[in-house]
Amino acid sequence: MNRKKLAALALISSVALSCAACSSPQQGATAQSPGEPAESASSDKSAEKARQNISVVTGPVGGSMYVISGAWADLVNKKSAYLQVTNQVGGGSAYCARVLGNGEADFAMVGNDVAYYARNGEGVFEGEAVENLVCIGALYAEGFHTIVRKSSELNSIEDSRES
Repeated sequence: MNRKKLAALALISSVALSCAACSSPQQGATAQSPGEPAESASSDKSAEKARQNISVVTGPVGGSMYVISGAWADLVNKKSAYLQVTNQVGGGSAYCARVLGNGEADFAMVGNDVAYYARNGEGVFEGEAVENLVCIGALYAEGFHTIVRKSSELNSIEDSRES
């Protein structure tokens, strides 16, 4: 397993275990009328009712965000008696930020650049900032390559600033 995958798994595990440790059975419980007897916590049926549903919108099936979110969801679903995580297929970072902003998901996997634009209402989010977007963690460093045609006079990033 390479370092990036190991680091992502470690982060996913720590978030999942933190969520499980910080939740309480009352979060997902149904309302109870005064004088009505409480259901037994030992019952499988009542334990299932007490699970709080959490949705995570990610990228397309097979993409890294979908795979990472799926692993996190599986881990939480197996280890927590209080949480049920649903991994939702999304259409990329901008789509996920909008779905989160609209309240259609509880968590979203979003690239750091898109999260910045969404939060600040810039770029494709001009005039529609996602004000309820908060970063709770980074999965991995996101590098990129800048390439030019062989015939280009650009030899460095600095050269591109002068153009």
